[in-house]
Amino acid sequence: MLIQNTFFTMLQGLEKYLMTKIYHKTFGVSELDRERDEALHVRMRALNFIKPSHLDIPELYRDEKAWILAMKELHKINNYKVLLNFS
Repeated sequence: MLIQNTFFTMLQGLEKYLMTKIYHKTFGVSELDRERDEALHVRMRALNFIKPSHLDIPELYRDEKAWILAMKELHKINNYKVLLNFS
């Protein structure tokens, strides 16, 4: 079992290393994609003041800690280049 875990960990590391090296060639992020992403990020920062209460979200779902955690997790998505990072 230890050998299997070690081998699996080694494969994960190799996959992460390779994907960080070839990510942009593999998924072909174009200049237009980058421009659109930047425009989206600018818009999102401009709307950062919006709170759940502005969106008519019921009190039951207005847990501030949960919203902050969800936002942090969504912001992490850009850092993932390997499917195994999601697990």
